[in-house]
Amino acid sequence: MEEYTIKIRCLDGDPQGARIIVNDDWVWSAIVFPKDKWDLIKDDKGFQHNGIYILVGYSGDKEDIENVYIGEGDATVRGRIESHIKNKDFWEWGVAILSEKFDKARVQWLEYALCKLAGELGVCVLQNGNFPSEPTLDDSSKSSLRKRLKEILQVAELIGLEAFDESVKKNRKLNKANVEEAEEEIAEIKNDLLQGNKQVDTIVVPSGEETFNKIFMEENCWYAIRISEAIRAKIKYLAIYRKAPISAITHWAEVEADGIKKHGEDGKYRLNFKGDVKEFETPIKRRRNGDQLQGPRKTNLETLLKAKVISDVWP
Repeated sequence: MEEYTIKIRCLDGDPQGARIIVNDDWVWSAIVFPKDKWDLIKDDKGFQHNGIYILVGYSGDKEDIENVYIGEGDATVRGRIESHIKNKDFWEWGVAILSEKFDKARVQWLEYALCKLAGELGVCVLQNGNFPSEPTLDDSSKSSLRKRLKEILQVAELIGLEAFDESVKKNRKLNKANVEEAEEEIAEIKNDLLQGNKQVDTIVVPSGEETFNKIFMEENCWYAIRISEAIRAKIKYLAIYRKAPISAITHWAEVEADGIKKHGEDGKYRLNFKGDVKEFETPIKRRRNGDQLQGPRKTNLETLLKAKVISDVWP
């Protein structure tokens, strides 16, 4: 991998907030923004140029997989994003790639190339209703755009966008090869080291609002979740990470002493709670784009009770 240098301007002082990424050798800039920080970035002059944009979130049944929408615009990127704020609920953050050097055909090619790559890798849920076709360009233009595409993929990795990451696909193939429990135990060892060898006793799961209210709050339990035998014996508590727009760990519950029961025939379990669920005094919010929970995570209750942000739990 080639060395490269970038400059990052953080508009509100938060390295995971609204920010602009540039490189002196690039002909474009990247504007990265949490959905709730859009008002801070929307008037940037970069939005006067043509470009593409990618919206990222987690929703639906596949809570461990990115949901991604890829679009383009000729000086209309700002208006399109504002439309998606009103009409698309799934996304939590976005990135816009903008340049005065991009004409309509070039942004269409970049949109086509990114959609094609994301579709072929299959590590995200592509929210585009229509798959764009490849525009007609000469070989020289395509060669130049492939350089731009390589640069964009470098930034995608930098900001934690998994949709174009082949290593994610490789890891998911491993997960399908009957090594889930082994990988979970390896992750547990790493988790223990990161947390100063504190004993794991809590599982944190992501949830949408409907599931949170219906199952966690009303039924006083959680299902269906896959937990290895080694981990089941340790779990005493379950906490909830509520997805956008809340994007925080807000509640937890104690699991009954014998409250982990099989749920169905596919190795998943139901956790029944002891007593009422409890709310953290202060929600544990995310600071970085990578802090969204993609699936169940392990920790201990003591760490959660002391944490202010999610990176305090999983550095």
